[in-house]
Amino acid sequence: MRLSKVLFSPLIAAALFSASAEEPVPLYRFDLTEGTLTNSGSVGGEAEENPLPGGPAQVQVTQSDGKLWEALFEPAANGSSGPSLLLPESAGQLGLTGPDDALTVSVWIKWNGPDKHPDSKQPIVWKPLDATGPSWALSVTESGVLRFDWKKADGGWSHRLSEETLPPGEWHPIGLTWKNSDTAGIEFYLDGSPVKPTVSFTGGGPLQAGEAPIVVGANPGGHMPLNGSLRSLRIYDQALSPEEMAILADDTPK
Repeated sequence: MRLSKVLFSPLIAAALFSASAEEPVPLYRFDLTEGTLTNSGSVGGEAEENPLPGGPAQVQVTQSDGKLWEALFEPAANGSSGPSLLLPESAGQLGLTGPDDALTVSVWIKWNGPDKHPDSKQPIVWKPLDATGPSWALSVTESGVLRFDWKKADGGWSHRLSEETLPPGEWHPIGLTWKNSDTAGIEFYLDGSPVKPTVSFTGGGPLQAGEAPIVVGANPGGHMPLNGSLRSLRIYDQALSPEEMAILADDTPK
């Protein structure tokens, strides 16, 4: 038994190391444990509240049913504004300006439906280009459709919508993958399964550079508020496979 342990332990250790090395590592991972906004992804740091012109509007990090942590993005009573978070050290991250750059967003969301804001979409995660719009943005529309907007380096803005809709008032895992190098490189996900866009994707990158930090929730002025709660947010600088996206959706408690 002693000899077997000596002979086989290195093989087992090597196999475990190989499997671990191949597991995708997110740049940003927010599990909201103990009510904190700490990023356990490779970038590290802590997300910051984005103050509004009329004063700070806080993202409420709470436990639902005394168990799971969630971040509540509650719009103002008149629907004109809402809170957001700025991701740490993200000004230079995920600009998608290189020919082979890629992006994956995976998050659990409980969307509470349309709000009183006149805009037709509610940003979830996005990279601001400037005050006029995003370099890229994942949103939910007032009808519950997932939407991805982007601006190519040599052109105008484009967007795609998902065929499936997000039911309001329920927790669901959603996601998106994007590849600059692939003209068929966009995929929406709902409940761990790929969801086709309503219009065939003919985009690809690179995108126009955005120098601002990545935002979760409303835009820097507080407009277009997200009406809902998030948990288990993960953002990668690579396009995860359908199998990996299904694991993320299945691994997160409901």
